[in-house]
Amino acid sequence: MGHYKSFKLSTENTTAMAAFLSLFLLFCFLPCRSLSLTQDGLHLLDAKSSLDDPDSSLDDWSPSDATPCNWTGVTCASPPLFPAVTALDLSDLGLVGPFPSPLCRLLDLSSLSLSLNSLNSSLSSASFLGCYSLTRLDLSQNSFTGPLPAFLPSLLPRLSYLDLSVNNFSGPIPSSFGQFASLRSLSLVGNLLSGPVPAFLSNLSSLHELNLSYNPFTPTPLPPSLANLTSLRVLWLASCNLIGSIPPSLGRLSNLTDLDLSYNSISGDIPNSLAVLSSVVQIELYSNNLTGPVPSGLSNLTELRLFDASMNQLSGQIPEDVFLAPSLESFHLYENNLTGAIPSTITRCDNLAELRLFSNQLDGPLPADFGKNSPLSFVDLSDNLLSGEIPAGICGGDMLDQLLLLDNMFSGSLPESLGQCSTLTRVRLLNNRLSGEVPPAFWGLPHVWLLELAGNSFTGGISPAISGATNLSKLVISNNQFEGRIPEEMGALSNLGASGKVYKAVLSNGEVVAVKKLWETPGKTDVFQSVDDGFEAEVATLGKIRHKNIVKLWCCCTQKDCKLLVYEYMPHGSLGDLLHGSKGRLLDWPTRYKIAVDAAEGLSYLHHDCVPPIVHRDIKSNNILLDDEFGAKVADFGVAKAIVGKDPKSMSIVAGSCGYIAPEYAYTLRVNEKSDIYSYGVVILELVTGRRPVDPELGEKDLARWVQSTVEQKGVDHVLDPKLDVCYKEEMCKVLDIGLLCASILPIIRPSMRMVIKMLLEVGSENKQLKPAKDCNQVSLLP
Repeated sequence: MGHYKSFKLSTENTTAMAAFLSLFLLFCFLPCRSLSLTQDGLHLLDAKSSLDDPDSSLDDWSPSDATPCNWTGVTCASPPLFPAVTALDLSDLGLVGPFPSPLCRLLDLSSLSLSLNSLNSSLSSASFLGCYSLTRLDLSQNSFTGPLPAFLPSLLPRLSYLDLSVNNFSGPIPSSFGQFASLRSLSLVGNLLSGPVPAFLSNLSSLHELNLSYNPFTPTPLPPSLANLTSLRVLWLASCNLIGSIPPSLGRLSNLTDLDLSYNSISGDIPNSLAVLSSVVQIELYSNNLTGPVPSGLSNLTELRLFDASMNQLSGQIPEDVFLAPSLESFHLYENNLTGAIPSTITRCDNLAELRLFSNQLDGPLPADFGKNSPLSFVDLSDNLLSGEIPAGICGGDMLDQLLLLDNMFSGSLPESLGQCSTLTRVRLLNNRLSGEVPPAFWGLPHVWLLELAGNSFTGGISPAISGATNLSKLVISNNQFEGRIPEEMGALSNLGASGKVYKAVLSNGEVVAVKKLWETPGKTDVFQSVDDGFEAEVATLGKIRHKNIVKLWCCCTQKDCKLLVYEYMPHGSLGDLLHGSKGRLLDWPTRYKIAVDAAEGLSYLHHDCVPPIVHRDIKSNNILLDDEFGAKVADFGVAKAIVGKDPKSMSIVAGSCGYIAPEYAYTLRVNEKSDIYSYGVVILELVTGRRPVDPELGEKDLARWVQSTVEQKGVDHVLDPKLDVCYKEEMCKVLDIGLLCASILPIIRPSMRMVIKMLLEVGSENKQLKPAKDCNQVSLLP
C-alpha cells in the first residue's frame, strides 16, 4: 500500500507540474505570439490575393496587424485565447475575380456577404470545402455563371439564409435545393434559370422567404404543394413564366405577409381563399390574364395594406366591402374591365393613400365625401366613364400629390378647396366637361409642375396668382373658353419660361462655353440665393470633376437678375434634341450604342470614383450632351441637389424629370445610385425605341412599362426604332434587355453602373464577332 500511495502522489505531482509549466509557457510566449498575425488573418490575406481590388477597398488588411478584427468588413468573436473571424461583409467594394475559396478556412465563419461586386466564374464544390459553419451566405449582384451550386445543402448543412440573386446562373433549380435542413430564406431572383418552378421546394418546412422572381422558367403552373410551407411569410414569384390558375390551397399560408405573382400569364379567377390570408400585408397579382370578379371578403384581412390586380381582364363591380379593410393604404385595379360605380364605402377607408383605377369602364359620380376621411396622396381615375362634380373634399388631409381625372365626363366647376391643396405636383383634368372659372388660388399651387386643363369649357382668364406656381414647367389649357391677356406674372416662372435655354458665349481666353439660365425672376436678384446660399460653393466643388465622359463645369455667376451656369460647350447639343427634337438628326445604331457606353462610363465615374459618391439625380437624354465626334458627356451632375439646398419647397427638383423617376421615389422620397440607374435605363430604352420617356402614344404607361408589356404581348419588333437598320437587331435586343434590367421596378435587381458597362461592352464584342459592320447599310448622320 505504501508503494501505491507513493506512486499516486508522484503522479499527482507530475500532473500539477505539467499544468504549471503549460501555463508558464503560455504567459511567456503570449506577448510574442500577439506580434504576428493570427491564422484567420493569414487566411484572409490569401483570399485577398485571389481577388482584384481596383478601388483599394481592402488596403487596411495589413499583415503587420496582430488580428484582422479591425479590418474592413471583418467581425470577430473573442474565444479564450485568440479572436476568431465569425462574420465577413465585403459587399459593394468593387472586388473582381472568382469566389475566394481561402475564406472557407475560417473555421468559425458563420456569415459571409460578397454582394454587389464583380465576382465571376462558376461555383465549384472545392471552393466551399470547410465552410461548414456558414449559416448566412449572400453572393447576390455579381457575375457568377453556370448552374446553381447543387452541393450547397451537403457542404453547408447549417445554412439558414441563401441569396444568389442577380447573377447569371442558368439551368434548372437542382433537386438538392429541396434538402436544406434549416433554410429560412432563399432568393434566386434575377438570374437565367430555366425548367419549371419546382414542387420539391415545398420540402423546405422551415422556409420563411422564397423569392424566385424575374427568371425565364419554362411555362409552368404554380405548384399547389407550396401551400405546405406553413411558416412562409414572403412568396415572390414575379415574372416566372407562371401559367394556369392560382391554387386555392394558398389560402392555407396563414403566416404569409407578402404575395407577389405579378408579371406572369396566370389565368382564371382570383380564388376566394386569398381572403383568409389572415396575416397578409401585400397581394400583388398585376400584369396577368386573370378574369372574373374581384373577390369579396378582403375586408377580413386586417393587415392588408396593398392590393394590386391591375393589368388583367377582371370584370364586374368593385365589391362594397373591399374598402372596409382597416389597414388598406393602396388599391390598384387599373387596366381591367370593371364596371359600375366606385362603392360609397370608400369614404370610410381611413388609411387609403393611393387609388389607381384608370382604364376601366367605371361610371356614375364619385361619393360626395370622397377623400374627406382619407390621407389620399395619389388618385388616378382617368379613362373611365365617371360623371358628376369633383368632390370638394378630394384633397382630404392636404397630402394629395397627384390628381389624374382625365378622359371622363366630370362636369361642374372646380371646387374652391382644390386651391388649398398645396401639396399637389401633377394635375391632369383634360377632356372632361368642366366649366366655370378656375379658382384663383388653384393657378398658384406652389408645387405643381404639370397642369393640364385642356378639352373642357372653362371660362375667365389666367389669374395673376399663377406667380405662386414656381415649379410649373408644363401648362396645357387649349380647347377651353379662356379669354383675356396672359398675366405678366407668368414671366417669373423660370421653369415655364426661358430657364434652361442654352446660349453660345466666348470667354476672354477665346474658349467657347455654354451658358445656362438656372433661375430668373425679373427685378429681383436675391431669389436664387434664398434657395441655397451655398450653391456657388457647391458648383465650385463639382467643377473640380474631370472625366472624358463628363461635361466640364466652369462656374456659376450672377448677371443682372438671374443666375448663370457656365460649362463646356457641346456642338451637337443634347441626345434628347437629336432623338426627339426639331433638329431632325438621325442617329444610326453604332452611334447610339457608343452614346450608351459613354454615358454609362460618365455615370459610373460619379458613382464609383468620386469621394464621396455623387448621385446625379436627373439623368435624362437632355442631360447627355454630344461633342464633335458624337461622344457623349453627362451634364448637370449633382446640380439638382445644390439647387434644392435645405428648402423643402423645392423637393420636387430632387426627384428628377417626368418619365425618368424611379418608382420607389413615390414612397421613399429619397434618391440614390439606384435611382440614377433607373433613369439611365430609360435613356437606353429611348436609344433603342426612339420614343420619348412620356408620350401620349404610350397611354398611361411610362416608356419602361410600355416596352416591357409590349415585348411580352406583341414581341420585340414592335418596340425597336423602325429608322434603325435591322442588321443590328440582335445587338439592339441585347441592349434593350440591359435597359429593362436597369429600369426594373425593384431597386435590388438593377445592376451597378460598373456592371452595366461590362454588359454593354460584352454586347459590342459579341456583335463584332457575329456580324461585321460592312454587312449593314450604314445610315450617316445628316449634316
